[in-house]
Amino acid sequence: MKKICKDLRKHGEAISNMAKAQNRILNDLYQTVYGRSSSGDSSDKSRTRGPTRLVIKRVPELNAYASAQLALADTQQEMLMRLKLDEEWLLMEPIKKYSLMFPTVSATLAKRDSRKQDMEKANTKVERYKEKNSPKLDGAIADAKRAKDGFDKVDSIVVAELPTLYAGRLEFFEVCLGSYVQSQKLYYDEMVTAHRESLTKLGYSSGSPDEMKEQLDEEIDALFGELAALSVTDSAAAARTTK
Repeated sequence: MKKICKDLRKHGEAISNMAKAQNRILNDLYQTVYGRSSSGDSSDKSRTRGPTRLVIKRVPELNAYASAQLALADTQQEMLMRLKLDEEWLLMEPIKKYSLMFPTVSATLAKRDSRKQDMEKANTKVERYKEKNSPKLDGAIADAKRAKDGFDKVDSIVVAELPTLYAGRLEFFEVCLGSYVQSQKLYYDEMVTAHRESLTKLGYSSGSPDEMKEQLDEEIDALFGELAALSVTDSAAAARTTK
């Protein structure tokens, strides 16, 4: 039970760290080009040099990107909090509550083992007294009967209830796990929707993944063309200045 809880915490931390890494990458991309973070923070003076000519031309797209990123980050944070709560209440708490039942079960099993040992010792004593024809035989037989009755009483409880407990455990965790899987599905569905909305804000079509990739490739090629043109222009200007 402890291992399951530990692994669940690691799983939640991994999802949270992945979301934070995604936001850092997106923010760094924006900051590299625009000279400030998408949230408007320009505390890093070394990187705030003002927009280049290409950035001035692309200000509307950059603003759209910043707006889309902020909306995406807000949605992601909200969904992460919901997923964490679901993880706590749909799995962690039920596991903790169920595990509280096991000390009682373990104690009952230990009690049965103890009564069994007492019964075996009593039977051994009866056999020994029989061999010696001891006057203590009647007392030993009575003790053996009491030991057997004690064992049978505990054993009957274990035999009757333990299979039901184990069967209920499977059904119990199937329900909890199924609910948590549904919660994860909701998280990823919401994140897919949020990413699609972000792409729409940036002016990309909401077609198939292949169509979207083709559109993005064309956009990247166009941007490289603009950058190459700026590089040629700057080089020519530098050459004229030198002459």
